[in-house]
Amino acid sequence: MHGEQWTDRRVVVTGGAGMIGSALVRLLLGLGCEVTVADNLTRGRAEYLPEAGEERLRFLRVDLNEPGAAEAVVEGSDTVFHLADIVAGIGFVFGNEFPIFSHNIALDRAVLDACVRLRVPNYIYAGSACSYPAELQMRADPPPLREEEAYPASPESGYGWSKLMGEYMAELAQKEGLLRVGIARFHNVFGPRCDTDPRTAQVIPSLIRKVIENDSGRLEVWGSGRQRRAFLFVDDAAETLIRVRERTMDQGPVQMGLERSTGIGELAETIVDISGRPIEIVFDTSRPEGDFDRRPDLAKAKRLLGFTPRVSLRDGLERTFRWVQSECEQGAASGRAEKGAAA
Repeated sequence: MHGEQWTDRRVVVTGGAGMIGSALVRLLLGLGCEVTVADNLTRGRAEYLPEAGEERLRFLRVDLNEPGAAEAVVEGSDTVFHLADIVAGIGFVFGNEFPIFSHNIALDRAVLDACVRLRVPNYIYAGSACSYPAELQMRADPPPLREEEAYPASPESGYGWSKLMGEYMAELAQKEGLLRVGIARFHNVFGPRCDTDPRTAQVIPSLIRKVIENDSGRLEVWGSGRQRRAFLFVDDAAETLIRVRERTMDQGPVQMGLERSTGIGELAETIVDISGRPIEIVFDTSRPEGDFDRRPDLAKAKRLLGFTPRVSLRDGLERTFRWVQSECEQGAASGRAEKGAAA
């Protein structure tokens, strides 16, 4: 349960038309907030948001790196949830490390600087488990990761470095008393309204789309299939952000994800089972697979947030499968209509 202190609070969600952002916006509106969404629609979509008739919701299509853009968005707000960044699947992340790092750093600086200059009192940053040192994730069955183990820093990717530096910038501002800071460090988030573009999609939507569009009877999975990840359904991620604002401001990062990690091979098997189709899974070990295993120690989240993930991996996969299937069907119908109109 949440207190009534959210009613009429002015809140900004950057990246609010994306997967996590749109789920958070729904929660905030349900709590009575006035919500401003800032998104450039690179990955998000305006239709992911509640209907335009929602009078307490304002949507701004904006590039927050443009001069003055962040200030115009955050001015007069009580709380900024900063979710906007470039994030993608492993192939895109390791093939575009410099642009991802430089863009995310510039974006984090623009939004945080605007909040500091305009005296926004509360700043919530969405971090990533990709910020943990690579060496802690390169052995089989490692112990669960604790928040303080992000240092000494050595993330595997430019993306991981950018998210760690985003946390660091925020904590410097908090240390100097410039604003209050909350940090949610997420493990792999998935769910409806995810990115399904084959070039950039993360592992779950990528595998689901491959299964749905499969006409060969074979599902190719990158890597050995033995690499493991802890996942988190999008609704649980959104709830975590609300609780961070309520309970863990100025108390450092709090991570969130399912306590058990899941092998990518096992993940693929579950998705194929959900589909009900006779598809053979094959592994391409020439492809990158990233860190071998990571999962969170949720002791801090349980103690401070009073919350653990509620949606199981299977349940979340079933919900996501239905959503991606609907997207694929709509895309196919649209393609047939365009083809017919051109005939």
